Amino acid sequence: MSTPSKYCILHQLGLGNCQGEEIIEAKEFLTQQVPGLATGEKVPEKEIISQLWRLYQSDSDEPLAEVCLRCIISHYLKDYCYTLAQQYGGKHNFKVHDLLPLVLDSTDSSLNHGNNNSLTVRILQTFDVDKRSSLSAWIKIVVRGNKELKIFLLEHGIEQITNWSLLKQYSLRQLQRILSEFYHYSPTEIQQLTQLLSSYHTVYLSQIQAARRQINQERKQQGLGKTKSPYPAPNSQQLQQMAEELVNTWKLSPDEVLQELQNLAQLIREYKSRRARGVVTQPLGRQETILPAPSEEEDNGINQFLSAFSQQYDSCFLRAVQEVIEDRVRFYRRKKKPKDQQFLQALHLYHCQVVPQGKIALQLGLQNQSQVSRLMEHRELHADVVRKTVNYLILEIFKIIPESPSLERQNELRIKLTPILNEKVAAEMQQAQKEDRASKNRIMENKLSQAICKYLDDAYK
Repeated sequence: MSTPSKYCILHQLGLGNCQGEEIIEAKEFLTQQVPGLATGEKVPEKEIISQLWRLYQSDSDEPLAEVCLRCIISHYLKDYCYTLAQQYGGKHNFKVHDLLPLVLDSTDSSLNHGNNNSLTVRILQTFDVDKRSSLSAWIKIVVRGNKELKIFLLEHGIEQITNWSLLKQYSLRQLQRILSEFYHYSPTEIQQLTQLLSSYHTVYLSQIQAARRQINQERKQQGLGKTKSPYPAPNSQQLQQMAEELVNTWKLSPDEVLQELQNLAQLIREYKSRRARGVVTQPLGRQETILPAPSEEEDNGINQFLSAFSQQYDSCFLRAVQEVIEDRVRFYRRKKKPKDQQFLQALHLYHCQVVPQGKIALQLGLQNQSQVSRLMEHRELHADVVRKTVNYLILEIFKIIPESPSLERQNELRIKLTPILNEKVAAEMQQAQKEDRASKNRIMENKLSQAICKYLDDAYK
């Protein structure tokens, strides 16, 4: 039986591609140190690695032990890149040659010592044959934590982390900021999702972390490091407890709690992915993404939708305005001193009767114009109308596409279509803002004011 090539072929980068060089001295050295290989015996990898590691750590100054270890490390790093490219490359627009420079040493590195900042050196410095289950497992752990690779994958919409580990990384305040500034969610939606995350932290995370602390204490007594096992999905009992935590504000079944947690994790992934690509995320601003092109059927559906865009747009815009107003009415009605009627009167006076805010304050018994402005919250109202209108337009597109797209494909199309539709709806808000700023002879002929007045007339005749 020949000596396994992975112990004597070193994979490195040279002239823009990966090159594998067989090192004869390493091959001869290995058969000397592990005689069973020369006689055709099937020697377990763990035994070979243990023998090489003892020689590498000894005072004998045997450089070929390190060379063999570097060969096997380069083999697993190369395999890891090929696996990533096969699993995600086609969908996320990258190839294996994009990954290899992030993890492999170059051919101009010293055979024995190389670059002290290289991934190979880091693996050699941190591996412990007595504490780690295997070298291959440790290589995966180290490479997954590699900053350059993580950034590259994140830029291509991939984060190697479970939903349950991802959700534990975010505080309620961070989530509120993401939902309001990045996604422009309404106050009601923000409240629901932050309470969902709060219940996740209170129920699931506290239980899991208590269990892990106990496991880690036992591992410490055994001389082992902390467990790095992934966070499991919430079990049925935990989901039931979370549903009970939410019952006063959001009535969900345990299965719905699980689905909403997964949806929330996906929102955070999209946010992190766009941040990693340096995408502009200003409210009402353009956003750019790198996504696969729509399929032919999807293109036909989108084109069919755009041809009838005007009618659908008006319907979606009116629906968004209605929901935004109703959300705010419910919000003001729940206050200790309800303000829902003041809010509706202020909207009607300002948008339908074109009354200045100073005079509205007098009619509503408010102290000044600033209180009227805070009551109507025009900036937040504009952002909510934009977000809801775009969401409804995208749902209409999904209905027209002949073959219903998968949830994952829907997310991709949503990211692609959102900036295009955002620009159209944002133009309506800009016109409303322009009319808002007029100090004299103000007229309110913008689409937003017309929609607000139509809703108020229909709902509160």
